[in-house]
Amino acid sequence: MMSRNRFTVMVVAVFFLIAAPVFSADLWSYYSYMGNIEDIALEPNTLWLATGGGALRLDVMSGFQGKLTRSKGLCDNNLTCVAIGPDGTKYFGTYGYGVGTYKDGMVSHLDENNSGLGSNNVQAMAVDSDGAVWFGSSWGGPQDRQCAVSRLKDGIWSVFGDGEPGFAGGTMHRMKVIDGILYVCTENGLSWFDGSSWDCYDSENSPIVGLGGVNDLAIDSIGRMFVATMWDGLYSKSGEEWSNFTLKDEFGLPEIPVVCAVELGPSGELWIGTMRFGLLSFDGVELFNYTSENSALPDNAVNVISTVGSTVYFGTENGLASIEAGEWGSFLFPATVPENWLTSISAAPDGAVWFGSFGGAASCKDGQWESFTTSNSGLVGEAPTFVAASPSGDVWFDCGLAYNRLADGEWTSWTREEPGGMVGMQDAAFAPDGTAWFVFHNGFASFKDGVWDTRKQAFGADSDCNAVAVAPDGLIWIATRTQGVYSYDGSDQINYSFETGDLPSNGISDVVVGADGTPWFALPGAGVWHFDGESWEGLTPDNSGLPSTLITALGVDARGSLWFGALQDGAACWDGEFWTYYTPENSAIGDEMAKEFAFAKDGGVWITNRVGVSVLKTLPELPTLSVTITVDSPTYTTGDTMVVSLGAANFGQVAQFVDVYVALLLPDGTLLYYPTWFQLPFPYMTMIALPPGFEHQPAPIFTHTFTDEAPPGGYTWLAAFTPPGQIAQRLAISSAEWHFVPQIGAN
Repeated sequence: MMSRNRFTVMVVAVFFLIAAPVFSADLWSYYSYMGNIEDIALEPNTLWLATGGGALRLDVMSGFQGKLTRSKGLCDNNLTCVAIGPDGTKYFGTYGYGVGTYKDGMVSHLDENNSGLGSNNVQAMAVDSDGAVWFGSSWGGPQDRQCAVSRLKDGIWSVFGDGEPGFAGGTMHRMKVIDGILYVCTENGLSWFDGSSWDCYDSENSPIVGLGGVNDLAIDSIGRMFVATMWDGLYSKSGEEWSNFTLKDEFGLPEIPVVCAVELGPSGELWIGTMRFGLLSFDGVELFNYTSENSALPDNAVNVISTVGSTVYFGTENGLASIEAGEWGSFLFPATVPENWLTSISAAPDGAVWFGSFGGAASCKDGQWESFTTSNSGLVGEAPTFVAASPSGDVWFDCGLAYNRLADGEWTSWTREEPGGMVGMQDAAFAPDGTAWFVFHNGFASFKDGVWDTRKQAFGADSDCNAVAVAPDGLIWIATRTQGVYSYDGSDQINYSFETGDLPSNGISDVVVGADGTPWFALPGAGVWHFDGESWEGLTPDNSGLPSTLITALGVDARGSLWFGALQDGAACWDGEFWTYYTPENSAIGDEMAKEFAFAKDGGVWITNRVGVSVLKTLPELPTLSVTITVDSPTYTTGDTMVVSLGAANFGQVAQFVDVYVALLLPDGTLLYYPTWFQLPFPYMTMIALPPGFEHQPAPIFTHTFTDEAPPGGYTWLAAFTPPGQIAQRLAISSAEWHFVPQIGAN
């Protein structure tokens, strides 16, 4: 079996060429963690993985990886399942957003309003031998079904719901087609459909339904059924007799009640995926336990198992592994955020951006990612869920049982007791004199010259603080969860709240100090309020360009513009005069939620959300240069000839030298550079001089006559100018979209 560690990613090239239209100054990048694999679908030499960070396409021969995310039109990134229809359409299930579809480079969306889906909470899918695609949805829908199974065949929808005889309702877990029968695993049992009627095993006629229900099933060649349950281990059924394996007494292993997946291997062996203890392989005689320590498993939480030919694939919480004829293979994913629900973000003066999460900490600098955990660094404690970088370059971490600092490459840690029993670091701010201010669930503290000064329960028994900021006048502003706002001058504290008549509510989620020294506060549900030293004033959608009253995050960039993160309306930027809005509909922000901001040294705006982090970098406008790429038709068919033309202009007063890149984006997302047709970036021309006032009208550079061998779908030609040798900096960019539709019956 070939090695799985030769994967390469052309992310920089793809972002460079297709992130923005002509002359746009906005360059978006999007990072999500795609290691938590929830489901696997397969076509020849290609794996499609449903992950918490979008869809991942893996070419098992070349190692090429392609991503499909919300920033590219997918309805959501947090995917629950994946299936491939008979016509090659890829279906991606989500919880709350219906089903995203992808075919020939085109992304679409199915929901409960434009299809026969029972609800938008789609948690399981399967394809039968007749070409029907089955969708399992839970809890909701126009008819308020708790559980519904929908079938799409030849464009016609059929729906089966709760209350039908033989159908077990409840939350969907998995669907499989075995020997022509559809099996549906839910929290209330195991249902099956033989093409005409339903039947089920539930709590009334079987022992398999305990707390949580059925996760998966497999049936061997002699008809034995194996059922994976949420809390009762693995059941088997032979004839009418049920047997239970808690996997403790029978096999001498630790208690493993949660079985996530079960599948038969190519030789009939049984593979059992658990939540905490890796894999079990049972050939009827010998049982073996594979873990991350004795195999290529990335971790010991196995979510899904899929057998294709002689290969078995295992999707885990942190990656993908396979085994074939006893040889393990691992798939290396590019380093990125440690998980998609990031708990903290902070920009350092050296250009690095730091992240905290329950999966560890990470930093990104110059496009290079590095991870930090308590096992691979000097961090002491648990998962580093909070991170803050100071203007001096120190980086602080909250690791649960200990607080850590990385300064000049040296690690220092303090137990909770050493800073006075402070619990749960929530935010940090740094004063010009070098004092670091921190807020906690139970008060606030300062640190300077190696000495902690703590104010535990500073505001009484309920001292739960959310955010802190330092004003130019030295005032420390503290936002609390239930008591409004406090200002602190080093000795006295003043409260502003609903009770004092200053604010409409007491729940403050964030605070920043504007470029003019004005403190701004986010009050979810009541907008954003600011204080001029004498009076308070609020911004709402009624009196400003604020997109919503549900503002949870604030930020101030290097230009002094204010940024507002909404719970459901994306991000908004106000420069004091004009408002700019970023939503999934008009940008590659990736999600409706803008959770937190960080402003990098290079001007990049980092925005965390539910499913990763988006980066907006505004490049200098250079309207003096222009590159134009065109095609002579928007659509071609078999026998047509395409003419691709390239034009250039320099409307400025000085000559400029540029490299010229030309590339073709294929329907499957592959990017090929002309004229080499390689995936590696290669210039079309180098060191081209563009004199002042130069203008060259588009002229042909490439012609092609189509046969029916070309893949049908949407293509895009791209052209760009860059400074010589600097592919990452765009001076101008152009694109031309077109489609190829084969002529039916052509040779």
